[in-house]
Amino acid sequence: MSTQYFFRIFIGIAMLTGCSTTPAPVIDLANSRWQSWQGQALWKTTAGTEIAGDVLLARSDTGEVYAELSKPPIVVIHVQTTRNGNQVRWWLHSLDGGQHQGTGNPPAQVIWFAMPDIVANGATAESTAWRVNTTGAGEISIENPLTRERVQLFLDGV
Repeated sequence: MSTQYFFRIFIGIAMLTGCSTTPAPVIDLANSRWQSWQGQALWKTTAGTEIAGDVLLARSDTGEVYAELSKPPIVVIHVQTTRNGNQVRWWLHSLDGGQHQGTGNPPAQVIWFAMPDIVANGATAESTAWRVNTTGAGEISIENPLTRERVQLFLDGV
């Protein structure tokens, strides 16, 4: 691997740890109110970069979501929502884009927030921005036809 690759990883880790946002709360995905899926993913970003890694997706019975793509020991992207009554809070941590958080609905253009719902609901996209195809045992392809961003999921036991 090139020196530039390691430099980008170092800068990404520094960005993730140097931001002053409130950290996402730790959740217990083994809790019975969570349904989770894991496997492998191939993510083609809007810039055309392809990243392969381990994926973990989860959805609670109250509609909270959790999604993470990692190349151990590095987390490439992590998204999470929490719900307190009608108030929704979201977090987005990415290796290249730092940390973002907010209240209300999470950004619709970030596929990682929609993925747990797409998997839980039998691979149907709630947003017309995403094209969803189930191609085989545990394989789901999700693509934004406008930006060409695509995620191919290869999930265990689906």
